[in-house]
Amino acid sequence: MFTFLARFFKKMNSYASFTAVITAIVGFLIGAYIPTSIMPEYLQYITNIIPGTVISTLFRSFFTQGSMRNIENFLVSNNIENSNEITNTLNNYFNSETTIFNIYVDSYVLVLIAIGFIILFLMLNIIKDVLETRKHKK
Repeated sequence: MFTFLARFFKKMNSYASFTAVITAIVGFLIGAYIPTSIMPEYLQYITNIIPGTVISTLFRSFFTQGSMRNIENFLVSNNIENSNEITNTLNNYFNSETTIFNIYVDSYVLVLIAIGFIILFLMLNIIKDVLETRKHKK
């Protein structure tokens, strides 16, 4: 996505400034600095369709699944009341499970969404290359 956006900048300094601002904003929106689950609901709707959020959710889910399974096993084996509720709350807080517009989305759907965005921006970059090549030939 940034490769595609970089093509519209003529000067490196302009692109560097743009990238610094955008990456800071995106860092908040994808949940890198604070969990998106504590954001207002309308902002969660927006953040959950950003490609970076999709990919960071996949990473977070992959890296926390063992710990979450251990917590769940501990709660169940010690007969802790509401163990399912506690586990669901933790999964929600750490964004291990994703909803898009209040619809639960499985990991394989997130992978498909990420691949779709990769293909989209790859195609946009190819189209931009073709258009620039045609423009320089004339």
